[in-house]
Formats: sequence, structure tokens, C-alpha cells
Amino acid sequence: MPGRPATLTWRAWLFDQQGPASQAASWLRKRWVVLRNPYAHIQFHEPVYAGPGFSIEAPRGGRFIAGPGSEFRHGFRAELDGADATITIGAANLFTHDVLIQCASAVSLGAHCQVDQASLLVDGDFRVRRPGDATAQPTREPRPLTIGDHVTITTKCTVIADIGSYSMVGANSVVTEPLPPHSLAAGAPARVIGHFGPETR
Repeated sequence: MPGRPATLTWRAWLFDQQGPASQAASWLRKRWVVLRNPYAHIQFHEPVYAGPGFSIEAPRGGRFIAGPGSEFRHGFRAELDGADATITIGAANLFTHDVLIQCASAVSLGAHCQVDQASLLVDGDFRVRRPGDATAQPTREPRPLTIGDHVTITTKCTVIADIGSYSMVGANSVVTEPLPPHSLAAGAPARVIGHFGPETR
């Protein structure tokens, strides 16, 4: 059928991520999260793409700032736990599917990072204040989380400690201790298994 390729091209243009339909839906999602979080300061330095399922939960306020060129593809969620909680996302970051950021103090990502499917970023850890006491309850101790530039966090990772620039975290890893720049880490807990810094080139 002669008209079929043209029809597919037109549909691809309309519903492509950069197409008018997807951009209009992204604009509506961003406006919606601003309206439903009246106590929070939410700022998008355009262009920012907010895909299906994009949500921010900030009932007690806080700050969420997304840098230009950032892309939240599907199912991204940010939770701000308090008026002083701040999530800062640098320029040109990519979040693929079902990424969750939980913030009680501060979570900061540099530029050109990628966070893949079902990964969790948390600024703190649960501690038992009185070890050995049967009545003691675990409490969350907030600890600012900083992720450098050009960091890749692959699928199903949990990150509760800083990651240096130009680092990569393998799938299913749990980052409980800070990782130095230019490192490859994997495991639960994550350990540095490779280094590709400038001095090794």
C-alpha cells in the first residue's frame, strides 16, 4: 500500500518523545506535580522531559530542581520528606524506568548521569541506636547523598553513599560506602572491582 510508510512516519513524528503529543503530555505532567505539591518548590530548567508515571510527593514541602536536558522516561518518582529536603539534578541526566529517589536531607546528581531501571537513591540509612536492646527500633539517619558527573547506575541498584564522577555501578549492587571517581563497582555491598582513571589510559 503506497500510503502506509507515510502514515507510519506521521505517527512516529506525532508520538515520538520529541513530537508534539509527547511534549504536550510532558508539559501537563510537570504542571500537575507543581499544582499537587503547593508547599514545595519544584523547578524545571527546560527542556525537561517527564514521561508517563512521573510523580513527586512532597506533602511537607522541600525542593526539587531538574537541570536542562534531563529526561525521566517512565515511572520516575521523587519523595521529599520535609521542608528542608532538596533534590538537585544536573543537566542532561537520564532516568530510564521506575527510578525512585527518597530524600530527607539532600540528594544531588551532577551532569550527564544515567540511572537505570528500578534503582533506588536514598540519602541515609537505618540504624539501631542501642545495639543489643530488644526494645530498640531502627531509625533512619539522614545523610546527604552526592553523585558526581558522568556516573552510570545500572539496573536494580540501591545507592545510599556518595559516588565519584565517571564511575559505573553494576546491576543489583548496593552502594553502602563512598565510591571514588573513575571506578567500576559491583556487589552487595558494592566493592570497587576496576579502575579506569586518567592515569591508566
